[in-house]
Amino acid sequence: MKGKIKYSELQNELKIQQDILDALKDEEKVAFYNSMNNSEKKIKNQKITKNVFSISLILIILCVSSWYINDKYFSIKTNDEIFAEYFVFEKPNVITRNGSDVKNKLAHGLIEFDLENYEKAFNILSEVNNADTNNFPSAFYLSILHLEKENYHKATEILENIEDCSQSFYCEKIKLNLALCYIKIGVIDKAKSILEQISSDENNYYNQEAKEILTEIEKRNSY
Repeated sequence: MKGKIKYSELQNELKIQQDILDALKDEEKVAFYNSMNNSEKKIKNQKITKNVFSISLILIILCVSSWYINDKYFSIKTNDEIFAEYFVFEKPNVITRNGSDVKNKLAHGLIEFDLENYEKAFNILSEVNNADTNNFPSAFYLSILHLEKENYHKATEILENIEDCSQSFYCEKIKLNLALCYIKIGVIDKAKSILEQISSDENNYYNQEAKEILTEIEKRNSY
């Protein structure tokens, strides 16, 4: 009897241990699946976050691209906007040159321009230009001062009076500024004629700018 009881107790004990082991295995399984589930959730969340970021980035790129394309190819600039974008207020920068330049009236006027004494420069350069309308430096910088005073027609007249500037390094800029003056006062045909000359000369420093301005003008004609 005692042997049977011991055997029965042993069986019960073994069963209890087996149940415990099974329970532990189940707990391990549950823990494993919970871990897997948490990992999957984490991965899904990361993917969602990554996708949201990617979508946001794509939307930003599309918005910027759309703005750029619209601004570059579809927005229509007015004459004033074209003039404001491409006209540059240029100073002579003669102060650093040899002092002997000061001896003549033109150099004096240019130095006053550099010193930002614009009224003095305006008066001196006007005298020089009245004496010689084909004096390239005086005509160029005097026209700039007139443009700053918003005397657009007078600036146009001064640049128009230059007979032939082909031998001067001022020539390319004089022609571009004259085209911009024509745009400002609404004489588009004359502006286009000059710009087409500039854009057809690959060696002209302002070749690319002339092409851009012509593109802006043509955009208006296409609408």
